Parts: sequence; C-alpha cells; structure tokens
Amino acid sequence: MFNNYAIVLLQKDDLLPFDLLLMADETEAAIRKYIFQSEVYLVTDKISHEKVATVALFKIDDTTLEIKNIAIAEKLRGKGIGSWLISNIKQIATLQHYKSLIVGTPDCAFQQINFYQKAGFTPFMLKKNFFIDNYEEPIYENGTLLKDMLMLKMVL
Repeated sequence: MFNNYAIVLLQKDDLLPFDLLLMADETEAAIRKYIFQSEVYLVTDKISHEKVATVALFKIDDTTLEIKNIAIAEKLRGKGIGSWLISNIKQIATLQHYKSLIVGTPDCAFQQINFYQKAGFTPFMLKKNFFIDNYEEPIYENGTLLKDMLMLKMVL
C-alpha cells in the first residue's frame, strides 16, 4: 500500500500545504514562526497526486532534529500512514547524521503520546504554559484547555 506514496522535499518556491499543516497547528501565524526554517516534506499518492500527509523538520542543532508539524489527511488516518511516515523521518534524520529526533504534543493528548511512544519516543521534558504563552487565543482539544507541551525524544 505504501508503495503508492511519494515523499518529496518541497523547495523554497513551492506552495506550502497549509491545508494539511493547519491540521497539526492552530494558526497560520504559529506555523510561519518555524516553517521557513524547516525542511517541509509532502507525501502524495503517486497515481492520483492527492496530498496524503506533510511533515516539517526543524534543525535544533547538529545532533537534534525536531518534528515541528506532522499531519495526515483526515480520511486517511488510522491506516498506518503515520507510522510509515515516522519510519521515513527516522531514515531522513539518520542519513543527515542526526543523533536524535524530538517532537512535542499537548500533555493531555493521550492518543498522540501513545502513538509517539509506540514509535519509540520517550518523554524527556515538559514545557510549562507553552500553549498559553505561544498562542493568542486559548486552544481546547476534546474540551480540555491546552497548557503544557510534552516533549518526546527518540535516539537514532
């Protein structure tokens, strides 16, 4: 199934897939804080050319790469694409000689935390009041006000 997908590194003049990026981040303003310093990959269906997923990778330093944004088209969720994409991100990071991958998610986003832990990430830090300090409007997920961000790490 995954052979039908292509992962392409977008170039500086390519249009950014904001429709997908906004699934993983609340506002375009928040995305613009990191997106132009990130490598953005787009996953498309090789036959239909439909956008399947996107990921933005941000260099923290020479050894650490952060997944700043990862989003899968809603109708394709739950089909293993996220795990397949994490596997490809690990490969990209390893080929670029990074030693670790990090990712942040709300500390109350148990489904996402479980996903990352199954993929091999472990919690290593809590960014207190991240969502309060970095977004103009309060963000609620499943009725819960987002405050703290849990950071998870994978050693490559």
